[in-house]
Amino acid sequence: RAGIEGVSLPNRARRAVSDACLLVPPTDAFCACFTQMGDQLSQWRGYGDGGKGVAIGLDFNLLNTRTSSHDIIGYWIQYYDGTQRSMVDTYLDRMVTTILTRGLLTHRAPLRELLRITNAMLAIAMKDNSFAEEKEYRLVSLPFSSLIRQYGMRRGLLMPYVSQTLTPSLPITSIRLGPAAKNETQKRVLTEIVNPYLPRTQIEESKFGLNP
Repeated sequence: RAGIEGVSLPNRARRAVSDACLLVPPTDAFCACFTQMGDQLSQWRGYGDGGKGVAIGLDFNLLNTRTSSHDIIGYWIQYYDGTQRSMVDTYLDRMVTTILTRGLLTHRAPLRELLRITNAMLAIAMKDNSFAEEKEYRLVSLPFSSLIRQYGMRRGLLMPYVSQTLTPSLPITSIRLGPAAKNETQKRVLTEIVNPYLPRTQIEESKFGLNP
């Protein structure tokens, strides 16, 4: 279909890339997930050990600055059809520009790798709109050769992961006790642990009440 008469080369390439993306499996990718909502009951239940965990608050601008030099890409998750389509169009346009300027149409190996990476990035960037209240932000790392894959247990499953060390460290601004963990003893102990290392970090409590 890329050879239809009367269609400009960029548009033909765009159609060809779009078709090719459906045939090439995505590469592996690793992501760390964050949220704008630092105290949301549904997330305490889903991700915070039933409200018995803590929420770590980070300085968003500093986080982006410190990850930009580590081959890590950050972006907001898209939940709705219109913004998802717009993201796909943007990625396709970038791919076509890359393919045409670098002459990748006749080099299958790098072209295939570009398609695999793009598929992975798009897959990670979208979720069903039923999750829209989470307002999620993700930092994504592709498995370049310099990264060592490790394994650990999460919720009873063996999961691969990679470690990324940030310099300076994570810009932690607050730690909030979950609704099933908040009490004066917990707050005092957490303050004693955190203060020697992060004296400016605020120790907070969830506004919700939730029995453990």
